[in-house]
Amino acid sequence: MSQEMKLVKELTSLVGEENISDSIYERVSYAQDALSPDLEPEKIPLVVVKPTSTQDVSKVVKYANQEKTPIYIHGAGTAFKGAPRPKRPGSILLSMQGLVDMEWHEEDMYFEAGAGANQYELEKLLQGRGYMLPMNIGSKFSSTIGGAVAINTIGHMVDICLGKIIDHVMGLEVVLPNGEIIETGTRSIRRPAGIDYNRFFVGMEGLFGVITRVRIRLLPALKKGYVVGFFPELTDIAHGFMRLYREKLPPPLYGELLDKSACQAPFMLRGLGEPPGHMALAITVGHRQEEADLQAQEIVKVFQAEKAIEARVVESPQEREDYWAARDNILNILQTPEGEEDLLLAGAVETAVPLSHLADVIDYLSGGHDRDALKQAKLFIYGHVGTCDLHGLWVTPASYPQEKRMECIKAATLLEGEINLKWGCASGEVGQTASRIPFLKERYGDAAYTMLMNFKRTIDPNNILNPGNLEGEGYV
Repeated sequence: MSQEMKLVKELTSLVGEENISDSIYERVSYAQDALSPDLEPEKIPLVVVKPTSTQDVSKVVKYANQEKTPIYIHGAGTAFKGAPRPKRPGSILLSMQGLVDMEWHEEDMYFEAGAGANQYELEKLLQGRGYMLPMNIGSKFSSTIGGAVAINTIGHMVDICLGKIIDHVMGLEVVLPNGEIIETGTRSIRRPAGIDYNRFFVGMEGLFGVITRVRIRLLPALKKGYVVGFFPELTDIAHGFMRLYREKLPPPLYGELLDKSACQAPFMLRGLGEPPGHMALAITVGHRQEEADLQAQEIVKVFQAEKAIEARVVESPQEREDYWAARDNILNILQTPEGEEDLLLAGAVETAVPLSHLADVIDYLSGGHDRDALKQAKLFIYGHVGTCDLHGLWVTPASYPQEKRMECIKAATLLEGEINLKWGCASGEVGQTASRIPFLKERYGDAAYTMLMNFKRTIDPNNILNPGNLEGEGYV
């Protein structure tokens, strides 16, 4: 009996035939991430397992640990840096999308959800009850709550306004690498002081355990004000947000920018005409509408003082939907231009930078670097300018040779590390492992990296959870 047949048979006996797939289509599909370079054939997982309970996850992990079989944890595969992609042959792909149950505990100010719960569906459920989800990820229409917690990301929100997701996680259910199930945290809105087991798993990217269930504090929905501005230079937007903080205005919930070239496709699709310049978006918040509106007017004044061609509060719900959808769906829109050959993502950077250097980094992304491979691709700049987190996105025609595209992907990864090192930062949105390990070593040093590796060996001695990610077996 082949290894694959043996694995499928034994896993089927543990979790049932309906939760197992050895289809080559599903094995390849689940093993991809958002960047999607071709998979090496030997790295294709042998089986996809789709558990529907924590107990089933435990059975699979316990079996894999006994057999020393690699497991790659899959939320929705929307990551950019290679973390969900198998690095070792003969692996199990563990899909968490079947864990979708939900419980409300409004009397104690929290809800619980399975790790596979879709973020957009959660957001709608919370809004229907007068609450908000403390994250707004660009891929929320497909991504899972467990994935966001494992990365500790809030996406298109400003950290200093709302905090990271760890500031709202009250507890977790986790399967350890040996298959044991533990609970972390508390059921009180007063989180633990001192030792808080949540911190072993939130932001740890599935290295130390499989998150199967999350408990998150319920946040009452806030009133919002919406601002749009168009600017002649992209750096003018950076100066606008630098000034906003310098003048000690309350941090917005949302501060985004989209360069003019990136605006063109979504504006065309929504009938908005030619964008008058580079676009900035901001959302202010308050407990009362008057408070949010007042803050919105103050941001308009700041934008006007920083050379905005146009800056105003957006009153129309349709306009809000058009402008914010242009930003939130940008990745999909840019890869499918009307009337042209489809484009493929060929490199992406995510750089968190010091507030005082926002404009400098925009200039550097725009061409101040010396990565020749990237200069052959088309660049779009967008991102979370309100939280000093910028994206550069390079795309190429679908017919572009794969080896050249891989050169772009590698060049972008190196450029990202170069920028974060140059300005003393670390990216704040999509995790640090797999392709970012060379940067992590250089940024924090060998002693810090060795500490992390030793911790991994202690909690997962057989290295079955996402092996290769901490070792840096990404795209570079």
